Amino acid sequence: MKVLTTPQPRVLIVDDDLSFACTFQRALAAAGTIAVLAITASEATAFVRHHPDLCIAFVASQIETTGGLALMEQLHKVDPGLTVIIMSTNGTVAAVVEATKRGAEDYILKPFEFAAVAEKVGRFRELFEFRPDVGQVKSPLGELETDRDRL
Repeated sequence: MKVLTTPQPRVLIVDDDLSFACTFQRALAAAGTIAVLAITASEATAFVRHHPDLCIAFVASQIETTGGLALMEQLHKVDPGLTVIIMSTNGTVAAVVEATKRGAEDYILKPFEFAAVAEKVGRFRELFEFRPDVGQVKSPLGELETDRDRL
């Protein structure tokens, strides 16, 4: 008998500061969360496109040539339900307001307390696991009829 399981939701960290990103990844792993890294906008977009088990993307505000907000919008085009949190080393009230207006779930300043963020990730993972479409493979052709459906 084959048991179907939903893959554990993952977190994407998009930051070209590899030292910070690796430290963040290890902190999330210690809290029981799988995190993967991308250092460019194209890597991040490709990852989101191919991994429906992604529940949160942490995006550096100064990533590559696109910038964090533009990347967030690209990621939302690929997965409109993806939770995106912008990370920045400097933030103003105007930047926070702009990010949330454009679709960011949160805006956090680096460096931050990894334990507090890991706790927040745990809450988002719980919400993600209750989404009705988690674990379902979407086909660009729509629903496919099987022999069993015709009986």
